[in-house]
Amino acid sequence: MSVVRWGGDTKRPKESTFLIDVPPGSAKLALVAETLRQWSITPGRWAGTRNIEDPERLAVAKKLASKQAA
Repeated sequence: MSVVRWGGDTKRPKESTFLIDVPPGSAKLALVAETLRQWSITPGRWAGTRNIEDPERLAVAKKLASKQAA
């Protein structure tokens, strides 16, 4: 069993989504959470993480979409 499952492999594929695929309290989940935390606090060393619902990111995306539609 993997800790993270890709949304492209689900019944209704959504390739931009990744799902946690272990129960709460899993030791594997704790290890992945710590890895993601390190990515977040060590700029430039790892791929990093991003909150896809961040209002600033959404505003920039909407501005770009408007520009591209014009």
